[in-house]
Amino acid sequence: MLSGDETLTVYLARVLSCPELFRVSTPEEARRIAEKILSGEIEPPLEFFGLRRDAVNEVLAVTDGPAGENVAPVGLRVRGDSIVVNLYPGSRTYENFVRTEELTACIVPDPIRFLKALSKELAIETVGDGTKVAEGTRAYLELEAKEIHEGKPLTAELQVVGWGLLHPRPRALVRGESALLEALVELTRIHLDEDHVDACKRALEVVKRTIWSEEYQWAVEKVERELRGKEDGPDHQDTSPRIRRATGG
Repeated sequence: MLSGDETLTVYLARVLSCPELFRVSTPEEARRIAEKILSGEIEPPLEFFGLRRDAVNEVLAVTDGPAGENVAPVGLRVRGDSIVVNLYPGSRTYENFVRTEELTACIVPDPIRFLKALSKELAIETVGDGTKVAEGTRAYLELEAKEIHEGKPLTAELQVVGWGLLHPRPRALVRGESALLEALVELTRIHLDEDHVDACKRALEVVKRTIWSEEYQWAVEKVERELRGKEDGPDHQDTSPRIRRATGG
């Protein structure tokens, strides 16, 4: 558990690491911003807590129910300032959320902890204000349902009612980022056999489903053009030199 001074240090370090989020030019100004965030006077943007806009952010959700707290992976769909979660019947997360209409989204950058959560090996900890978070949490958002649409899956639009920062470098996992890298690796191997073409296309589908920003749309379109060029060409050519130019390598 962080002391008051340690907490302020973490918030200050985060403010200083986000020049694009806060217009501060001196450490004194950054400290004032950090103090206002801590006091609740300023509600920081979602990026402050490591979330990516226009993407599905993979987080660990802590929910409470008759059987106690539960932690499990969920995807937060962030579009602008809107946060939406899809939950499927049959899970404790679903049952607890339907009952309480709230969850705590824990930003954890380590995929191993997601595995431990699924296998019920990940501890739930209590932070300074009494909030329950997953072990390894760097930042968290306390979320309540603003609007719920029943169905399979249940879709809920969420609103932020509380937050906390435990580490100056929070960053949510986004599957589309890794999927784009996988697509690029497969693209450099499409001259070997058709399996790499199929693998590249599958990876691009993950990117399309999980990141909607303009830069990633551009990247998907560029890779798809490379694939079409290969499929329309007379033979299988090594695409590695073109990819190095496209990625700056």
